[in-house]
Formats: sequence, structure tokens, C-alpha cells
Amino acid sequence: GATTSQDDDGQPKDDMEDEPTMDAAAVAEQFLQGQDAIMEDSVLEHIATLISELGNVAGKKALQYLVQGYQGDTAMCGLMGLWLAELKSSRAAASSSSGKPRSTATTSSTTDVRENNVIQEGAADAARD
Repeated sequence: GATTSQDDDGQPKDDMEDEPTMDAAAVAEQFLQGQDAIMEDSVLEHIATLISELGNVAGKKALQYLVQGYQGDTAMCGLMGLWLAELKSSRAAASSSSGKPRSTATTSSTTDVRENNVIQEGAADAARD
């Protein structure tokens, strides 16, 4: 008859334990297919893993995965942040023109708006491409 394998305690082993886990290339492919994977810190490590495991054809696969998985959520969050900063800035400007003193926080948010414009322009360019 069939024999069942047992663990160290004499209990029947789960057959799933004997199956190999996902190999490095499969893990890298799964990661690169994820939503907005291109925005993750470890994206280059996963691309390198895929190329080292599968060779030169993996570069094209990685690019396809990243393009297909790009949703632009990060760019949308940046855009909403820019809108909020502009709204805060315009409200502060309206209150300062009505004779109220302008706070230093308003000045720093105006600087933040300019910095966000540069970041947002880059994100918008990336989203259009």
C-alpha cells in the first residue's frame, strides 16, 4: 500500500510542505506585475533577479509588467496634495488681503506648492508617457 510520510513527532506530514516554494524568478514576476510596482523601492532588485534567472528576454518582460501594472495612484495623490496646498495658499492670500496678518506657515506652504509643482510636472509627464 501507499506509505504516508511523517514529521518529527510522528504526525502525518502535510503534502504541501514537500512542494517547492516559488522560485526567485516567479517571485520577481509576481512583484513586477503588481499595481504601481515601479514606485516601490525594491523594483530594481526584482528586475535584476528576473534578468539573472531568465536571461536577456526578462528585460522586455519586466518592462511589459511594469507598464501594464502602472495605475498612477501616486501621481493622483501628488495632484490632490497640490490642490490642497493651492487651496490653503489661496485662502491665506485672501485673508491677508482682508487686513489680517499673514502667518509664517502660509509662506512655507507657498514654497511647498512651488516644490510640488516641479514634482507634479514630472509625475504628469510620466503618466502621459
